[in-house]
Amino acid sequence: MIDTHTHLYLDHFKDDIDDVIHRAVAVGVEKFYLPSISSKHNKSMHDLENKFPNRIFCMIGLHPCYVDQNFELEIEFVKKQIKEHDYKAIGEIGIDLFHEKKYFDQQVIAFEEQIKLSIDYDMPIVIHSRDSFDEIFEVLQQFKSNKLREEFFTVLLAMWNRPIR
Repeated sequence: MIDTHTHLYLDHFKDDIDDVIHRAVAVGVEKFYLPSISSKHNKSMHDLENKFPNRIFCMIGLHPCYVDQNFELEIEFVKKQIKEHDYKAIGEIGIDLFHEKKYFDQQVIAFEEQIKLSIDYDMPIVIHSRDSFDEIFEVLQQFKSNKLREEFFTVLLAMWNRPIR
């Protein structure tokens, strides 16, 4: 089993991270993928990846809830990091209109920039979408990358057709 989305690097895990990992492994979780939310947590993500090699893997990206008037600096950080580390995906990226609408335009630009990076570096993306499905869909529609659209819409179709139990 693989945990494809966990924020184990956040402060509330720091006192018992070893126990958290060992308990998860005991019930069958073999790998953990850590989506980035901002540059602030980058060091703690890599510390965990180094502490648990072959078990923890980092992603890089700017979470939409961390987009503000200075988001360009964070995007530059992401661009630099992609060249310096073996990230497994770009994420957690997207649009969040539940928490904050003030920086909607900046969220869209940040999302677009990170999608371009995913195409340039042939990396998968992990999308955060909250109260923003139409907006996410609109952004994804504009990209010419058939691979990006094919993968996204295949997942979307699979989710749509999944029976509710």
